[in-house]
Amino acid sequence: MLIAVIFDLDGTIADTERLHDESFRAVFKERGIEPIPNDQGMIHVSGLNALANFDLFQQQYNFSADSNQLVKEKTKVYNKLLEQGNIAAMPGIYELLNNLKSSGVKMAVASSSTLQQINIVAKALKILNYFDVFASGKEVQHGKPAPDVFLLAAEKLSLAPSDCVVIEDASSGVVAAKAAGMKVVAAPNEFTLHEDFSAADLVVKTLGDLDSGKLRSLLK
Repeated sequence: MLIAVIFDLDGTIADTERLHDESFRAVFKERGIEPIPNDQGMIHVSGLNALANFDLFQQQYNFSADSNQLVKEKTKVYNKLLEQGNIAAMPGIYELLNNLKSSGVKMAVASSSTLQQINIVAKALKILNYFDVFASGKEVQHGKPAPDVFLLAAEKLSLAPSDCVVIEDASSGVVAAKAAGMKVVAAPNEFTLHEDFSAADLVVKTLGDLDSGKLRSLLK
């Protein structure tokens, strides 16, 4: 029997990758640096937290700065963008949440975002009451692809990792979920389609392709 589904947030539940990209760009603009977009038009790596991205940026653009300070600057911009309410839901999320809720499935969010950001997004999309717990990357020592945030979500749910199925849009999240000992479904978006999802137990085009029965079958 399916016990719990743990959702990633950015790019899985909410279409917020553009907002992350905009906030990263704002930090670069303050330093007079013109970042180079990747093939998907973004400058950051989806699925990695801001600190990990800034560590990569400093290597890529050969500049020295306090990554923690850069994260604070990026977070300030991102929070302002979130507060403006320009947040869209990913296709199929409402249908899936309603299906899981009606089936009595516990649900959690495990994200690299802060708890404040998770709450802002969930309230904006009117899905706050669907979830039993939220787990933030700020509450654990290591971000994805380490399993920490997924293990924290399972702990908050009082469940074993083997009783949880994760839904992710990024390969780093898939790796993290498998490292946590959980089954994982990959639902790539336009920014992560190019990534390697071979480690996932199931890959779908949209969340609308899922329901409680399909997710329950992964735990058999």
